[in-house]
Amino acid sequence: MPQKTSAPLFRPKSLIRTARIGARLYRRERDLAAALPGRVVQAASAIIAQLQFAEQQCESLRRGRSPAYKPARHVQVLAALLAESKQAIAP
Repeated sequence: MPQKTSAPLFRPKSLIRTARIGARLYRRERDLAAALPGRVVQAASAIIAQLQFAEQQCESLRRGRSPAYKPARHVQVLAALLAESKQAIAP
């Protein structure tokens, strides 16, 4: 039985709105490798944990106004996280 993955995310509305659109279009076979490059993970809980870590890194860069922050990458990771989390709780 899947466990609750995390507390709610508080992100800018435009970021969440865009990620939700991406989550609807998300296909694991196509998109997971781009969201988690170089990582081979099989268990859904491990995928979600790695996506949460990647999203936290993106959020830290965004909040720190780092020149390394890439909004498209943040949306990609957040969309994958939303889609994978939804799949994990689906019956």
